[in-house]
Amino acid sequence: MRRKKCPPRPVELEAGEHRTPPKFRPPSPRGQADSVPNPLFDAAIRYAEQGFRVLPLEPRAKKPAGRLVKNGVHGATTDLRIIRTWWERLPTANVGIACGVESGLVVADVDPRSGGLKTLRELTQQHGPIPKTVTVKTGRGDGGQHLYFKHPGGRVKNGTVADGIDVKGDGGYVVGPPSIHPDSGKPYVGDINSAHFADAPSWLLKELHTHNDTPHPIASVSLSHTHSAPLCHTTLCHTAPGLSVTQAIEASIPTSIGNRNHRIFEFARHLKAIPKYADASADDLRLQVRTWHDRALPFIGTKSFDETWSDFVYAWPRVRYPKGKGPLVDCLSRARAAPLPTAPSRYEDTSLRLLVALCAELQRSSGNNPFFLSCRSLGDLLRIDRMTALRRLHLLVHDGILVVAQPGTTKRATRYHYIDRRTK
Repeated sequence: MRRKKCPPRPVELEAGEHRTPPKFRPPSPRGQADSVPNPLFDAAIRYAEQGFRVLPLEPRAKKPAGRLVKNGVHGATTDLRIIRTWWERLPTANVGIACGVESGLVVADVDPRSGGLKTLRELTQQHGPIPKTVTVKTGRGDGGQHLYFKHPGGRVKNGTVADGIDVKGDGGYVVGPPSIHPDSGKPYVGDINSAHFADAPSWLLKELHTHNDTPHPIASVSLSHTHSAPLCHTTLCHTAPGLSVTQAIEASIPTSIGNRNHRIFEFARHLKAIPKYADASADDLRLQVRTWHDRALPFIGTKSFDETWSDFVYAWPRVRYPKGKGPLVDCLSRARAAPLPTAPSRYEDTSLRLLVALCAELQRSSGNNPFFLSCRSLGDLLRIDRMTALRRLHLLVHDGILVVAQPGTTKRATRYHYIDRRTK
């Protein structure tokens, strides 16, 4: 027979006796971005909603928070859910803003410690004043500043314009307000609004290329392969404006087994983007292809160099558009500049809104005909993985924004019709 449990008897306190209240436990860090005002988190969300890709930086520092984003600036995003998770895990993280064509942003970093203010005065005296644009004061308090400009399209590299002035373009990032400066402990100050960005002065970009295009040897190209074809001196010993062979190799190395053929074509596109090699023959580039092959060996298994070389020889004359150029890139630039279509208002993710605008622009370019769009090309363009691109295209089809006119095959991209919601 089970004994019936009785409720606990109340404890009677003697006169003057009191009990210590339960110890207060602070709230869990998760959810802190919502429960406690956090200007850093709020700023990150605000920037993402404007279309700027953001990333968390270490608290009171300028380097990416490696515990949250493993691949640095390449992990920057406009996905509000990911951003929320980052600042829930690290509420004091500084805010990084990725520059480049995807954010539509180029930033000139003026550092007085290296003579940046003096250099800026000299350049403006020579070329004329810099147009009024968004300016952020760095937290050091010595007059340092970031000048925000519209991205001109194409590719803008990172580099030094002159003493004390650096440009952050594609692949670069800046520390955004109200992040805390690591030296002074004071915040970066400025109101970043893309509507107030001026066009990047042409002379600024020209100075960037002039300062950084001094020829130098390509250290990554090995001369030890005795079976490689000889190359001319100029092919081996100079990099090209804006992109080096080393960068072309690193940008196109396979990341998994099975994509060697596609990545060698991408390597060809990168080389075509270097003016020095754009008109070269495939034979003139054999040593660069050999270097690419050696770097790719961990992912291409037992494939011989002969197979890689034959793929490159086949791909080289078939590259219609160098990397960073082509109809898709042009449409993306126009989509960024044009007013958003009606449909994107239902989506929170700014990159998804941009995809809708891109499809609208592709349809305008195609007239009444359907347009081609593959998940691979879309992934390369928006820097998202292939499956994410595929899921987003499926979502637009599900929501009636796109209609599949012709399903794709292994050799041909899917053709779509964009449905303008205003005409329905």
